[in-house]
Amino acid sequence: MTNDPPRRGVDLLEINLDICQEQIRKALARADAIDPARDEFGHAASAAYRDAMAFLKTSAKVGLALAKLKSEHTTNIHVHRTETRAEAGPTKLSEARSKLALEAARRAGDEEFWERWSRTFHAEENRAAEAAEEGVPTSNLGGSNTSGA
Repeated sequence: MTNDPPRRGVDLLEINLDICQEQIRKALARADAIDPARDEFGHAASAAYRDAMAFLKTSAKVGLALAKLKSEHTTNIHVHRTETRAEAGPTKLSEARSKLALEAARRAGDEEFWERWSRTFHAEENRAAEAAEEGVPTSNLGGSNTSGA
């Protein structure tokens, strides 16, 4: 290793990975060098192996970070619309406006408007009934209240 400071995060991680590997070798050498006669209950050897395992876990995390930095990860999300805006039917706002217009026409006595609106309403009801027979939920059709309530 040189004394030049690393310029990238990958270089730092690679240096830390080398340090972890060196410490693992030292800890395993310490564990092997312990005389079993002097370490009657195995505490010293256990501590040396525990140190080696800690460095192994750290080196695995550093290696994973390196792999993530060196790889390319992309996420593509594809959205497919099942109906277009024209097929979706009238919005709640347009339904509210048509109800207000109907009420205003009734009060004003505009029979022609009432007949035209009534035909549209019944056509929507018929379309909902046909869709229900085919198994299509009526919530996808839009229009006025076709729940039968």
